[in-house]
Amino acid sequence: MVRGHRPGRRTARAAPASVRLRVDQLLDRPPASPGGAPRPGDDRARSAAPGHAHPGRTGPGGRRRGRGAARSRAYAHRARAPAGPRHGRGAGRLPGFLGHDVVTAEPVRLDRGWTVPGNRWDLLAGVPAAGPPAVSVVVPYFRDQAGLDRIVAALEAQDHPRELLELVVADDGSPEPPRLETALRHRLVRQDDHGFRAAAARNLGLAAAEGEVVAFLDGDCVPEPGWLTALTRLPALAPEALVVGRREHRSGGRVLPDPGWLADGYAATANLLHADDGSWRFMISANLAGHREFLRELGGFDGSLVGYGGEDWELAARAWSAGALLAHEPAAVVVHDGPDWAGRPEDHRAQKNAESLALATRMASRFARPRAFGAPLLTARLGSGSVPAALVCVDSLLDAVPLSVVAVPDVVLRALPSDPRIVRDLPPQRPRPHPGRPVAPWQLELTEPVRFTGALRDLIDQLGGRPDPPGRVTGQGWELTSARARARLERTGQWLFDTVRADSLTDLEIGAPLPPDPDLEGWFGGWWS
Repeated sequence: MVRGHRPGRRTARAAPASVRLRVDQLLDRPPASPGGAPRPGDDRARSAAPGHAHPGRTGPGGRRRGRGAARSRAYAHRARAPAGPRHGRGAGRLPGFLGHDVVTAEPVRLDRGWTVPGNRWDLLAGVPAAGPPAVSVVVPYFRDQAGLDRIVAALEAQDHPRELLELVVADDGSPEPPRLETALRHRLVRQDDHGFRAAAARNLGLAAAEGEVVAFLDGDCVPEPGWLTALTRLPALAPEALVVGRREHRSGGRVLPDPGWLADGYAATANLLHADDGSWRFMISANLAGHREFLRELGGFDGSLVGYGGEDWELAARAWSAGALLAHEPAAVVVHDGPDWAGRPEDHRAQKNAESLALATRMASRFARPRAFGAPLLTARLGSGSVPAALVCVDSLLDAVPLSVVAVPDVVLRALPSDPRIVRDLPPQRPRPHPGRPVAPWQLELTEPVRFTGALRDLIDQLGGRPDPPGRVTGQGWELTSARARARLERTGQWLFDTVRADSLTDLEIGAPLPPDPDLEGWFGGWWS
């Protein structure tokens, strides 16, 4: 089955024109590739340009599913890469936001691999690899022996060392198991046929994989000889990296046009170097790789998803919230015989709606969920304050960001009207990633009661839509931190995101401290605000 295109959706709530983020003093740089970011004037810049890297969208065995479309947006590029990496958090500084602390512009060496500030995987271009990683290739399978034979032959022709290559075939309930006749190290895992369960099949393969890096390949895609070398370099260096390759569509030896939504997405983000909180839409499981331990820490794919579509997007969004680097490697090419998915309009809409409904309950991203209900965008904690001040604080916060959960002291909780969004305790600031359990993208810590305005929601929306946004925004009495930055800090012990003062972001007031005895009658009546 071939697959089609879905139009992208803009943010659920556009910021008013009066909200102006004064943070656009950024420099241009050429598009980058995880396999080696081109420098200005480098001949590689042309070959690595996103215009040459447009993967398609189909899946193995004719059973795989469609995917959606990208929003096209113009991204400024952050900074030119330094001549080479240095250890630690040295003097290298990124230009960017006004009036804030900026993290190092250098990669940081950890006990296990490297990490980088934000999503700056291009800083690893000059870092030599210790050697080719051990790789497990996981292929979901269903009744397509001929397709599997083509994949086996292509894996035998890889330029990656054979002794470091393992093939794991995950059978999604075929009546007869596939035949595996190859000198490659291989194993077969199977599950019963309870419908199309590609996510669960991939998880079986991930659980059985022994390689340091795990590459996922759909059963109707045939890799080019340099596929594994290109796709696995970055996850081997930076264990938090999730890398998507290029899928080329051919028919009768003729190269077909690439899906515009992916082409636009990679071009607008310089191969995902400038990813934002909606860039998970450009990650496809047909050609995807990550470090085995990081993928297992994330919980793998959401195995409860049955039917066509969504598991790769949900995984990528969860990985982003957990601090992952997202990258597109155009040199990691697999070939699909036939065009991208396209069907009758009524079938297309019905299938896309089913996929969107499934994701809406599993993701907190503003691009994948209802506008007015669902998983929270923000969790907040008020440590102290009088009951009247706390009431105005909580009321103004929930008015500005209705999709919030606020923890307050017991004395305040007993005094406030009952509301499921007002609680005594919050879950851990960085809960363990779990499929289908979205984490609020932002956390707000309040040292005193603050009266918030609608500019808070506009700020959150605009920060999420910026490439590689800051990890922390500070104001008087409050601090807003991204779940992504907290997760990276916990995993690496390094603060690797910008810290920004609120007054450097907008001329509008986001929040102001409250007196201990605010005028509640005036607040309720609307003549004091």
